[in-house]
Amino acid sequence: MKGLVLYAGKSAECFPHSLEFSYLPLAKLLTGPGQYTWHPLDDKLGAISGRSCQAVFRIWLEFPGQASELPDYPAAPENSGLAGTAHRAFGSGTFET
Repeated sequence: MKGLVLYAGKSAECFPHSLEFSYLPLAKLLTGPGQYTWHPLDDKLGAISGRSCQAVFRIWLEFPGQASELPDYPAAPENSGLAGTAHRAFGSGTFET
């Protein structure tokens, strides 16, 4: 495979391509300690596949200018086994446990 990578869902009229890039927040996949739902990823991959393309995707916790996407299950972060470091970079929120 070679060429440019288009963001998922953008018009194929821009240029011919066979690879699409997409982001997905971890909170959409992780529903509890050790519990996952893959429907959001399956939906993205199905849509990309429907355009006869392959996918590159990135799962994120923090993204510049966006709120944190830590999973929102009931356990407090300090009791969930998650470790974090306080920071403020690139205009993102602070992730601290």
